[in-house]
Amino acid sequence: MTDTIIIKRDTTYDILYLILSCFFLSFIYGGVWLLIPFLNGTVAFGISLIILFMSFNDRQLCSYFIKKQYAAGFLTLPVLSFIYMLTEDEKFSSSHFLSVYYCLIIILIAAHYGVDKDRRKYFLGIVLIEIVIMLAANIFYTVQDPEIIRSSQLETYTVYGTGFQKMVKIQILYIVAVLCFVFVSNFRVSKHKIFAVIFVAASLWLLYEAQLTLVMLTTFVLMIYILLINPRYLKISIIAGIILLVFLLIFSENILDFIIDNGVFGKSTTNRLEEVRLIFFNDRSFSQNIKYFTENQYFYRSSSTIGRLVAYTKSFSALFHNFFLGVWTPGALKNGGHSIWLDLISQYGIGVLLVYRAFIKYARSLLNTTDIYNKKAVLCFIIAFVFLGVFNNFSLSHFCIMLYIILPYMNEIISRNRVMENEGSVDN
Repeated sequence: MTDTIIIKRDTTYDILYLILSCFFLSFIYGGVWLLIPFLNGTVAFGISLIILFMSFNDRQLCSYFIKKQYAAGFLTLPVLSFIYMLTEDEKFSSSHFLSVYYCLIIILIAAHYGVDKDRRKYFLGIVLIEIVIMLAANIFYTVQDPEIIRSSQLETYTVYGTGFQKMVKIQILYIVAVLCFVFVSNFRVSKHKIFAVIFVAASLWLLYEAQLTLVMLTTFVLMIYILLINPRYLKISIIAGIILLVFLLIFSENILDFIIDNGVFGKSTTNRLEEVRLIFFNDRSFSQNIKYFTENQYFYRSSSTIGRLVAYTKSFSALFHNFFLGVWTPGALKNGGHSIWLDLISQYGIGVLLVYRAFIKYARSLLNTTDIYNKKAVLCFIIAFVFLGVFNNFSLSHFCIMLYIILPYMNEIISRNRVMENEGSVDN
């Protein structure tokens, strides 16, 4: 657990902060507040201003925000995004600034409940209930249309559909995947084992049916790691993982043939795997394939495997060309998308490394101060999002919700385990 400082506040202040933070987060991750017609981006932005004002009028909260959450490094990104928005003349509602500004509010909310945990369980309870409702809504609509999540919007700021269909979003898959890490890690000390099993099973089913193959496989493999590997044997498990990876690479063509020929996955995933087979197992070399696909990129959808390969090639080219100044580089190259860690550097330049450093320092602090059960969840989160961030695009605001709120605190309401704050670090 992160360090907790107990301070006394006026009850009205606490209740107002609870309501505002739940209202704000619900909009950001696509919860039930989206069902209220008047709740839109303007209202969420207004709420964020109130939270910002309340937070920065609290000295202890500001100190915790900067020192314990390493937020000073993260503040680079809103500043760069604001300058980017002005110089590039983007529309405010679609700029990166709005997304990273909301990340700032999320970290402030996490700091509030880190400083004063009196109402943290109420807050986390509401968050968990909404996620369960979102999971149910996504399962319901996925049964009717397996492609619905894949075709949904990444950001919540533009909402499509009616009724509960507004909650059908790609980001739910990332959120439930991280909660699966938390549930499985805490299973031995869980107060709600039956609920945990149902939640994990429903989440894996949704990941499978939604056909987001990379997220599903990453989640499944890391859950196996949580169940079988002790964190103390991390080095051994990494060596074993490398050996397994080499084995899979050697027999990858046979494995691909079996999966494709037997229709193990849905149509969308099977089509992508057929493209993988086309890329790696044909008469041309990999470099020749890259050149051919890039020159003929208009033949391929951006969501296909070959389309992604073309996008990654563009992103790597943009990263090296724009590395120091980002979009302000003379003759700046446009990134290809689908790779958030590469895209951020190519857009904002070397300054983004300060943001990455802030994330890494905070994640390390979680590893050093959490209990043995949740150490696994934090470690799996780091592995999953470093890996997925290279090959996928996801909203930074949801990344911050999971890193700063769900990971450090959610186990409190699902686990009997009560590790005393300030207990110290747990050995790797």
